[in-house]
Amino acid sequence: MNMGKFDKYAGLYAEQGGFDIPATATLGAAFTPATNRALTLTAEYQRIFYGDVKSIANSGALLGGAPLGANNGPGFGWTDIDAVRVAAIYRANEKLTLRGGVSYATDFLKSTNEVLFNVLAPATPKWHVSIGASYKIRDNMELTGAYTHIFEHKVSGSNLTPGFGQPVSLRMYQNELSVGLSYKW
Repeated sequence: MNMGKFDKYAGLYAEQGGFDIPATATLGAAFTPATNRALTLTAEYQRIFYGDVKSIANSGALLGGAPLGANNGPGFGWTDIDAVRVAAIYRANEKLTLRGGVSYATDFLKSTNEVLFNVLAPATPKWHVSIGASYKIRDNMELTGAYTHIFEHKVSGSNLTPGFGQPVSLRMYQNELSVGLSYKW
């Protein structure tokens, strides 16, 4: 993948709008028991290297240093994270497949002093749970649906801008519903 600069955000993101996609390393495994070929269990570990992207990793705690958008300018103060996921797939019959899983990620902020600038990107959640199913309508058509709930998580800190100092809290939760129809030509 190659990502260009966000030219319209050159005055906000460090490196004149540089905002690369962080590198990731993933290791996973799947197991289908010989005694139950309809079931597959999966596990995955992923490391996301946010610390290598200056717009994400640089400290934004004190905005009185380098100006926004500057080389080595303020960022979100994120650190590398680890994510662990486990899931199961159950093929109930030739037409119906059921899926479910859970995901946990470690804290992304280097310090609670980074909370203020993160109001622009309040990605606080740690736990996700998903369920889904696919139903084969006919040989060339399948209906798929999924629901994901991202549990609320709150991160609190202080506004370190000189003369302020009030508490700052970020929280987020999400619900996602998706439906798709596949048709094979």
